[in-house]
Amino acid sequence: MGAEIEDGFDNNNDILDDCPTALAASVVRSYGPAWFLPSAKELNQMYINKTTLEAHAGFTAFSSSYWSSTKGNGSTAWYNDFETGYQGGSFKFNSNYWRAVRFF
Repeated sequence: MGAEIEDGFDNNNDILDDCPTALAASVVRSYGPAWFLPSAKELNQMYINKTTLEAHAGFTAFSSSYWSSTKGNGSTAWYNDFETGYQGGSFKFNSNYWRAVRFF
């Protein structure tokens, strides 16, 4: 699954094709057909622009670490720590938040 900008939507679809009950991918898609988990680079752009995003009225501030839709290997996926900026792979059984995004 891709890590690039614009890969998140397809990644989310791939997750749901492989495992229709995948919690994070299922929940974000339940918001509507345009919603998805961001790819690793999309998520990093959110981190880079964290201050600008959080300045918008109604935007919930980031906290801790968030999963991306980018697969590492069979047992890991990429995440981004919004406190330190660290990006890396983590075992899928670990607890991280997720952030739904959509095209507009």
